[in-house]
Amino acid sequence: SWSNSSTTSTITVSPTTTSNYSVSVSNGLCSADTNITVIINQLPSAVISGNTNICLGQTATLTASGGGNYLWNSGMTNNSITVSPSVTTSYSVIVTSANGCTNFASATTTINPTPIAVISPNCTICVGNEITLDASGGANYSWNTGETTSSIQVHPITTTNYLVTVSNGSCFDTTSTVITVNPNPTASISGTANIFQGQSLTLTASGDGSYLWNTGDTTITILATPNITTLYCVTVKLNNCIDSTCTNVFVESPCDTAGTFFFPNAFSPNNDGENDALKIYYNEMNCISTLHLIIYDRWGEMVFETSDKNFSWDGTYPNKPINTQVLAYHLYVGFTDGKAINKKGNISLVK
Repeated sequence: SWSNSSTTSTITVSPTTTSNYSVSVSNGLCSADTNITVIINQLPSAVISGNTNICLGQTATLTASGGGNYLWNSGMTNNSITVSPSVTTSYSVIVTSANGCTNFASATTTINPTPIAVISPNCTICVGNEITLDASGGANYSWNTGETTSSIQVHPITTTNYLVTVSNGSCFDTTSTVITVNPNPTASISGTANIFQGQSLTLTASGDGSYLWNTGDTTITILATPNITTLYCVTVKLNNCIDSTCTNVFVESPCDTAGTFFFPNAFSPNNDGENDALKIYYNEMNCISTLHLIIYDRWGEMVFETSDKNFSWDGTYPNKPINTQVLAYHLYVGFTDGKAINKKGNISLVK
């Protein structure tokens, strides 16, 4: 007769706490009593700790606790194991306490993709130029310039190395690019001066590179023979960097220094060798492009007409000397520089 009212010789119990069980055994009139204590041991508290979020290629250390003996599903029996899975993987361990009780724990090591950092471009620029650098491969960016955007604009004055760290969470990758900076050439032109029409002038470029003139020439020197004041420009190219400069070649016309145009207001055709003919006086007759002269006597009759700039009139009409009188004239002179004289007046013919 058991204390739990059972009357069989064997009973099965499952106490949740340490419990005492008694039994009375009888044989006819005779009986005896005894008891037993069933002690309940606590299960071990199985726990796995460690970094369960890693990047591809990294390792993680998983540590089990809560007991005296450990058995991992990988077969390892240490409380700590080092793993380097290539995909997200679950790990489990059976923990056994000193009293032989066991418990189970599991943990999943998640593999995060490692970013692949890329920078473009890797190139050469000229001093003063600006370039945009584009990074890709992740969600977050950190440049050695302090900027945190995927694209940055830079304008280095010397060759410079730019680094960027690209990250996805705790996973990151670093790359760099070198921007080579070439100096700009310094273009100049020597040999400039003022020239007269018909003269030539040698212009010489410098700047240590290749040359292109606005005349189409590609030599370092050119021969300039302009008819009018002309602008000459040269572009110097060195290592794909350019500089340009220009100069004016000023062309002076002989007409600019020809002096004053003079048409006399009197002449004396008396064969004394002085002022015997009517003509114009000008140092550069070639600067006269057109001329028209008409002379009238005092009665209004036309006595002389010419379009010859080199004319010389002896005061005859027609083929007879004209007596002393005041004549009227109309003179038009056109010059090669576009200027003109258009005047009317009187001329005294004196004997």
